[in-house]
Amino acid sequence: MVSLPINVTGSKNILFPTSTSDAFSYSNISGYMLDNILTPGKGYWLKFFQPQSVVFTGMIMNSLVIPVTFGWNMIGSISTPVPVASIITEPSQIKSSSIYGFDQSYFIADTLKPGNSYWLKVNQSGKIILYENNGIR
Repeated sequence: MVSLPINVTGSKNILFPTSTSDAFSYSNISGYMLDNILTPGKGYWLKFFQPQSVVFTGMIMNSLVIPVTFGWNMIGSISTPVPVASIITEPSQIKSSSIYGFDQSYFIADTLKPGNSYWLKVNQSGKIILYENNGIR
């Protein structure tokens, strides 16, 4: 599960050229969807033959507003780690689950890390707001 750690938009083939699969995002309405153009804030499933590092060029994201819809959402992160406890939601109290990452298996995340994506369930549509510096504006 990956996301874009910088403010860049581009094709999966340019951003993740060593991926051995297409990029898939998730929508509660449509399920998994093929996504050829990747954007910040969204999470994606990609397959690689082996663990690797990917180098990106673009503008650092110090904050990000991610729209979410009722049910499960696959979200990305920003350019710096964000503690889960500092995530802001609008409206407040819409999170209805822990935030889950994936590394060989699912785990409850305590920090959103740049370049990773996460599962989050919400009880209504709204926004997830991420800021650097532990959410201090």
